Amino acid sequence: MTNLRHYLNSAIEECGGHIGLGIRPSYRGKGLGKWLMKLSIEKLNAMGVSCVHVHCYKDNYASASTIIENGGELHSELTLDGKVVQRYFINGVL
Repeated sequence: MTNLRHYLNSAIEECGGHIGLGIRPSYRGKGLGKWLMKLSIEKLNAMGVSCVHVHCYKDNYASASTIIENGGELHSELTLDGKVVQRYFINGVL
């Protein structure tokens, strides 16, 4: 499942991003997250979003890897409720 936020308010821009993505546990590790993220980025690009913000917790290595594999570059980190959130930007069209 993916949630696309084609418009970011100040709170979601700070921590949340354009894409919320989840893969059912029994389907993880099969490349579906990478594929779904790619499709989500393409859809956002088609909607006119040229710089996609994607955020994840620093200890969520699977999400970070999926973001990086789709062109994400680490922009910054922030601490929220004692957990580090990594903020990635994906520029341009894949």
